[in-house]
Amino acid sequence: MGLRRYLGKHGKIINDLVEDLDEDKMLDRKYPELLEKLGHSSLQVLMGAIIGFVVSYLGYLYW
Repeated sequence: MGLRRYLGKHGKIINDLVEDLDEDKMLDRKYPELLEKLGHSSLQVLMGAIIGFVVSYLGYLYW
């Protein structure tokens, strides 16, 4: 399992715990919500692959 996925799951669990404790009035201050999604989306990965292919192909043609 990748580090970003692990950190995302960790953040979700902590956010759920903070929400549960806040509902029970056990927290005396507000905590910032942690990021649950880290890294690139599938669309960003796909577009990066396409752009990388096109740039390398054009470099090959004109080199």
